[in-house]
Amino acid sequence: MFFVKINYDAPTLDDIRHVAEHMLNPKIAQYLTDTQKHELETIIRPTLARDHNEPQIRAFFDDIITNFVAVDEHNKVYRFYVDKKAGLLYFGDEAGLQEAKSLETSYEQHQSQHL
Repeated sequence: MFFVKINYDAPTLDDIRHVAEHMLNPKIAQYLTDTQKHELETIIRPTLARDHNEPQIRAFFDDIITNFVAVDEHNKVYRFYVDKKAGLLYFGDEAGLQEAKSLETSYEQHQSQHL
């Protein structure tokens, strides 16, 4: 699992490349199809195209964030979750997301008590 802090409504190409690099980590890449791996590699590969292949990169990013689901050997389901309030993109399972949200709430409460 991983978290990436981005403006989900308007991610930069650097944000998208950062997510692609995480997705190519062997722990996650094992669940990708060959086509998905190729498209992720295309995202992180430098290009001389005037538009930096931005339309294709954004289309693939939207597709993978919306549709990619991985099931591990223990039948745990991993997918992307978006926390627009915190500006976080999370890849993991539902239990991890709930734990992260609880930690975030605890941190916010701790910060507000010490202001």
